[in-house]
Amino acid sequence: GLTKETFTKLTAFQTELATYQTQITDLAPAEALALEKSANRLAPMTFIRGEQAQVQRNYAIQKAVIGAKAGVVGAQIQAVQGNIAQARQLASKAVDLAVYEQKQKVDDLRFFIDLNRDVYDTLGKEKQGIIDGILAENVAELDKRTTEKQAIMELILETPTANWAGLDLKGLTLEQAVSIAQQEKAKITQKEQAQKIKTEIVEVGG
Repeated sequence: GLTKETFTKLTAFQTELATYQTQITDLAPAEALALEKSANRLAPMTFIRGEQAQVQRNYAIQKAVIGAKAGVVGAQIQAVQGNIAQARQLASKAVDLAVYEQKQKVDDLRFFIDLNRDVYDTLGKEKQGIIDGILAENVAELDKRTTEKQAIMELILETPTANWAGLDLKGLTLEQAVSIAQQEKAKITQKEQAQKIKTEIVEVGG
């Protein structure tokens, strides 16, 4: 059943989630203003287009960071209520958002190579190797970060009532997550042991 402690946690989660949703909503007018400012610039159209693309990209990264935080809290809410399938869906989305910036780098590099395929094909093996190496490094980094964030989300789903509040999934390391999860597991074990002793005392007394 829903204990008083669980209810208090769920209420705190809902408040935190609402904060993130407000933060994402608040970014929209700021982005629109930045785009308008750029459009009114006395500059060549190609420059303005490039600048606007950069503005949109910067705001997309900010939205992804906040979205990942919202995804973590959403997953906690579902996990506490025992809705594991929904919790896993939200956890997966949170991981995607946490690695969004690195994925953009990989996509940009692939797009750049494809766009300049005719130039790339005329380069010597050595220069092609350098470009391929940069792409491979970024793909490896994306894979590494994705694996780490997935492992962190597993820990969050295992211990949804731990003190994950306000933590940025993008910057959170696996070591930090393990430490938080272990503290919560120790707390739960202590509570269970105290409850067991209490039950035994009642049984002996009865």
